[in-house]
Amino acid sequence: MTPNLHHQTRAALADAVSAARSDCLDFLRRQPETRRLWLVSRGAWVRTIGLDGNASNESDTWDFKPTAKCFAELAALRNDPNVSAVYVEGGFNGAESGRDYADGAYDPWVGEWSVPVWSRD
Repeated sequence: MTPNLHHQTRAALADAVSAARSDCLDFLRRQPETRRLWLVSRGAWVRTIGLDGNASNESDTWDFKPTAKCFAELAALRNDPNVSAVYVEGGFNGAESGRDYADGAYDPWVGEWSVPVWSRD
């Protein structure tokens, strides 16, 4: 992966996470029955798309960390003839407070985001 693409992907990830968080909070603020404004990241993971257009199964994804090693692994997937595209994805859980979240009183998957890393198209 070229340094420029690495930088562009990192910038796109930051923008996507920020936009998704903002959208999620805006949506939650408009819900009269909820005050769930505490968002916690579900993490980030890599998802590949096969030549048949199908996304990898959840069990085939792996954790994404914005390190040089992980970006090198994303670039190396270009050598896999069965992969047509790569995405980094993530999501949020929502709770009314940090205490509620710690106590398990939260809603899973209240928001999500996805960033294309590369595609053969």
